[in-house]
Amino acid sequence: MGRSVFATATFDCSSPCISMWSFDPLSNSDTNDAIASVTSNSNVSVSTSNEATIHQLSSTDISSRSGITGIEFTQNGSMLVTSTEDGYLHIFRIDSRDEFKLIPMSETQAHTRHASYLAGCTALDISRSGGDHCQIASVGSDGQVVFSTIDGRIQHTIAKVDSQTLTNVQWRTPFQVVTTSLSGRICLIDQRADKPALVFADHGAVLQSHHSLAVHPTQSEMLVTGTESGIVQLWDLRNVSSPESSDTKNHKSIVWDLQISSNDIGKVWSCSEDGSICAWTSMASRDLAQKGIGHTGFAIGFSGEESVKYRSNTIRLGLNSLSVHSQTGAIVSAGDAGNIVYWSP
Repeated sequence: MGRSVFATATFDCSSPCISMWSFDPLSNSDTNDAIASVTSNSNVSVSTSNEATIHQLSSTDISSRSGITGIEFTQNGSMLVTSTEDGYLHIFRIDSRDEFKLIPMSETQAHTRHASYLAGCTALDISRSGGDHCQIASVGSDGQVVFSTIDGRIQHTIAKVDSQTLTNVQWRTPFQVVTTSLSGRICLIDQRADKPALVFADHGAVLQSHHSLAVHPTQSEMLVTGTESGIVQLWDLRNVSSPESSDTKNHKSIVWDLQISSNDIGKVWSCSEDGSICAWTSMASRDLAQKGIGHTGFAIGFSGEESVKYRSNTIRLGLNSLSVHSQTGAIVSAGDAGNIVYWSP
């Protein structure tokens, strides 16, 4: 694998910016577990016999005084979209010929007000269709789901999806998204409708808020969510009238991000406020196509110290985002301390 590019963004900052980075895994690595941790507030390059070379390509300020809450690339890698706490979507073109600099294209206020407060845009996702036909789904503290075009035109707004803040959104099919919320409710929403098609929750002893969400890349009936207490929960939606779930836990605090590896579809990755990265094995991802509804092997495991792939011994602040390389399974994660963690399986 040659050079790969990723982006980071500032959250708690009065002058938010987006930084573009590259990493080159070193071919002479003699270990299976390679970790590089760098600080993102300066140009750095980390290179040893068992790590990756990571360096900053460019940094772009955005025209907002609010923190950045979400960041996504289009499928073809030509554009990047961010969401901010003041309810805006910022759309950029990526100039790959000039150190991947970001060229501002448009700004759209997708989320406006919630009661007497300015509504924040808490998360976004871009549909997998390429080029000018991809769409943006965004959610906010106003409890709304907003569908926009890649050039920033709002197409449809679904109001009152939840009475509390919607925390995440992911495209499940070309016309349907999934949302999570602080109320603990998970919704399936058709972009052509005016209300959710399905609403469900974990009816355990304590209803927990969900802060992260991932949809299986090839089996859209499988979802994974992360809760405020550190639980990772696997959902089977084949029986939409009664979704099944299985959960596991090793994080000690909020699960901020989840990813399902596309080169190993039985593996789920998570990062948490406790500063750790965990890997979980999903039995269901191998069995869903072969087993019937209600199969007792539907589970996510294992729950033990062996699931922890990274935990900083020096930095105690949370890790709030991660990405999995589609070909190699390499992990890049960023945290509240301004640190970037690279982990190579």
